[in-house]
Amino acid sequence: MRAALIFNELSIQAAPTKNQAQYWFSEMITTIADLIDEEVCEKTLHSKIDLYNIDLIENNYGFQEWLEDTRSFNFELYGFALHLSTQRPVYDCLKTQQELDDEYFRSEFVLENTDTKCEALGVALLSDGRAISLPSSEKWKVDSIYIEQFLYDETDEELDCTRPIAHRVRHASQANHVDSVIQHWRHGLLNQINNSQKLLEIWNSAFPNLDQSKGNSLHELQGETLTSTVFRLGQLDNACREWKSKNENEPTYPMKARPESKATMQQKNLADMRLSTCPHQGQKHFVMHCDIQPKGFRLYWLENQQQKRITIGYIGSHLPTANLKAQ
Repeated sequence: MRAALIFNELSIQAAPTKNQAQYWFSEMITTIADLIDEEVCEKTLHSKIDLYNIDLIENNYGFQEWLEDTRSFNFELYGFALHLSTQRPVYDCLKTQQELDDEYFRSEFVLENTDTKCEALGVALLSDGRAISLPSSEKWKVDSIYIEQFLYDETDEELDCTRPIAHRVRHASQANHVDSVIQHWRHGLLNQINNSQKLLEIWNSAFPNLDQSKGNSLHELQGETLTSTVFRLGQLDNACREWKSKNENEPTYPMKARPESKATMQQKNLADMRLSTCPHQGQKHFVMHCDIQPKGFRLYWLENQQQKRITIGYIGSHLPTANLKAQ
């Protein structure tokens, strides 16, 4: 379920200085590394040109020289770049989907309000991939690029008769674009979940910070309970991400989240209704919970303080408590 990485070769331009060229390469490769590390994108860069053939200062400084420089001050980034594979032609990622492959060969893509062809950005659009650029000018220092698609019928030879279709392509060239790309990609995944089978199929991609307890009812969810649960799962995953990035002691929840009452947890029969096995912590009581739909339903989870993750437990109608019988 990872998105394809598509290199926008239009961002290759002459750098005024060696330091500037070094910065452009470092920003782009760091961005690629972050997207792969976040499990958003594939580990292959689709490109019209091999990285080693990119020269930002003619006969003086290109990708090979950048690698040699980076080896001395950032060996981890050097190692990543050294093993980053590129695949050509750029449209290779469309070949497994015949309909998209056909559309690509019937299309012409240009930057919005220009005559500049942008083949790679068109591939990023059709593949629902992520375009990657060198931050070589202001127009590439953005998290989305607008392009136009001219789509022709196979028998249409009057190319100027086709009206352009405007599109927005998700894009990154600097590390500060990564969060925006991640949020958009995961939002797209959540929109694909229309049944419990799909939820479980893309769980690791959609909710990388969430675990499943044994015996949960995720495979039984349907209707408004499924929709409501998916929304809450997205909130919990984001809460974990912020928990890690801010390195706080406790996560901050965007919904009304609360622990079960002490009175309930002190009664063994009631506490055991909230007992499950976690992949990292063994048998634990799930205490934290929030509301889901329909009215009266709850979602329970357990915070993993050490790894700053959350394990999903019971999902269903209100469990009995010390002061309230089950509904």
